[in-house]
Amino acid sequence: MAPPPAGWRFRVIGYTGLVMGAIGGVIGWRTGGPVAGSLSMGIGLPMIMAPYFVVPRTKTKRIWQGVATGLISGLAAAAIMLIFATSRFLPAWQALIATYAEYVVAVFGISWLSVMLSDWAEKRRKKYEADKNKSNSPVQTQTRFPKRPRMRAANAQETVRPARVHRYNRKDKK
Repeated sequence: MAPPPAGWRFRVIGYTGLVMGAIGGVIGWRTGGPVAGSLSMGIGLPMIMAPYFVVPRTKTKRIWQGVATGLISGLAAAAIMLIFATSRFLPAWQALIATYAEYVVAVFGISWLSVMLSDWAEKRRKKYEADKNKSNSPVQTQTRFPKRPRMRAANAQETVRPARVHRYNRKDKK
């Protein structure tokens, strides 16, 4: 599979943001209890999780693509919660805006952390592949445990395959 070309991944950002936002919005809408807890779960969860899914799939401007995904998912979650539970969340509009603003800061941190982890994983993968290619090189022919030669498969004329009978279906020998 060829790596994607460099640039912004608008489809990945949009789809991931909307799906995570929808999941978060439904969680916030269906969660009972105080409004602040529902907002924290409904808006915060998708905003924090969305960059984690987008950053490894991008190659350039990874932090900004992760931030964009987090912002879209938070807006989608807030819209779903306001559409389906307007009477519950509209009176707490200040808490909704404050929660969104708090998680914007968290989105920057999560995006940065995801970029660092993705870069570290790519370095480790490249190092592993280089070590693997180095060990498969023809220079290193002497090994501690040499490979055994493969055995020749028997021809159909040389062997007769016995019929397999399950041990419970065997007839008793009398």
